[in-house]
Amino acid sequence: MGRLLVVKDSSNFNPDLGSVIPVALEHEDGSFRNVEISEFPNSGIFISKEYMKIDELFKDDELFIIKEWHETDNEWQEDKRKQKYYSKGEWAERLEHNALIPVIKMPMPDIDTGKVSLGYDLPRNILFFIENEGSVNGPFLATKDEDDWFLTPSTGLTPLNLPTDHIAKFDKSTLEHSGELLRFEVRGGPRSFITSLKKLEKLEFDKLDYISASRLIKYYAKSGFGKGNPTLGKNEATKLTQIIDSYKKKNKAMDNDQRLKRLELVLADFLDDEGYGKGIIEEFLLDNIEGKKYLDSYFEKNKDILIKEKIQEIDEQTIEKKEKIQREINDMSRIADQKRKELETIDQDVERARTEAELELKRIQEQSAEQAHQSLLEKQTLLTNTNTELEQKIKENQKTLEEILEKNQDLKHVTSLKEEIQFQQRTNQDRQKEIIDLERTLESQKTLIASPQLGEKLTELKTLIQMLNGKPDYETKQTQRLCT
Repeated sequence: MGRLLVVKDSSNFNPDLGSVIPVALEHEDGSFRNVEISEFPNSGIFISKEYMKIDELFKDDELFIIKEWHETDNEWQEDKRKQKYYSKGEWAERLEHNALIPVIKMPMPDIDTGKVSLGYDLPRNILFFIENEGSVNGPFLATKDEDDWFLTPSTGLTPLNLPTDHIAKFDKSTLEHSGELLRFEVRGGPRSFITSLKKLEKLEFDKLDYISASRLIKYYAKSGFGKGNPTLGKNEATKLTQIIDSYKKKNKAMDNDQRLKRLELVLADFLDDEGYGKGIIEEFLLDNIEGKKYLDSYFEKNKDILIKEKIQEIDEQTIEKKEKIQREINDMSRIADQKRKELETIDQDVERARTEAELELKRIQEQSAEQAHQSLLEKQTLLTNTNTELEQKIKENQKTLEEILEKNQDLKHVTSLKEEIQFQQRTNQDRQKEIIDLERTLESQKTLIASPQLGEKLTELKTLIQMLNGKPDYETKQTQRLCT
């Protein structure tokens, strides 16, 4: 998978969300390749968590690493505001020290002051190289003072093992041939980078002394330059040139020293144009022990004149400041009068607007009362009509209900008839059973009457009845004779 080199793009309305722009892909063997826009559609990679961490750790356009990223769902194909890939702030990390150093195509800074005038900004507090006239020089650090940039050689220890105040000068074609000069597209523009300082130490390069004029004087002051010499006198620059001659006589081996030659040029330029080297000489006088002794002695001898001149200078400055302050007071008074008139106009406008607003409010209130009354009448009419309609519906429903009840009574009567029919049917069935039983009894009686033993059966029955009733036996016998 390798590692992805990216730069910050933008944050979201939620500071924990944001996006980064892929620049290059680093393979596991340490080689790099540019990434295409088509590989990361819809503007890079979405940071779904802890974007604030990225925003705090890395500067704008600073390269850093995303070590892990994953594909999202398919919504990015339909919604161009959503990226294909996402990552998290916790998966971001810095580049290794002295790796992927920016290379900027620009003029070399002035060696004496480090000043360079540009129409664009330089990276702050980051090492970078300068591409100029077929060579790559550095590393430098940049600081800004108002509109000007000031460059100094790196004072930190690097794998190039450069002496203090020195820079390395590489042939551009050598770097390109070795593959140590990379070119990436960053935000649509080409950018160049050195792979790493550690790899550059294996290549051939020149060491250039790029010490500034002020540091040059400090360098000789710290090394004992000018010791044993009496006070510098009023013409410091002339005395310093004399000190250089004396120093060269005592140290003949230094005749070819490039820094000493530059020191002579600095002082010569100062003698020709005081404004050019004034700051340099002042630094020497203030930061050097001998220079401080000279200043203390000079002030002690000339303090009356210096104090008088200083008082005169303060008086002149006071008068000038007083006049300036008075002019400012006059301007402020004029502006205050103008503002006061504007406030009076505003007050009048406010009062007029307030009166108009009160009248409008009263009109609205009256209109509102009339509208409210009219609204009540309309509602009352509506309610009356609604009530009439409801009463009509009630009557209609009542009539319908009566019809239903009447139909229901008929239904009850039919039900009663059905029950009566069922009762008569059961009664009829019972009667049929009784008829059948009677018919059976009748048949039995008929059979009995037709039987020859009927007389005997009747005599026996009658006798039995008389006995039960307590009658005499002769009646029984008489009855038997009659029967025979």
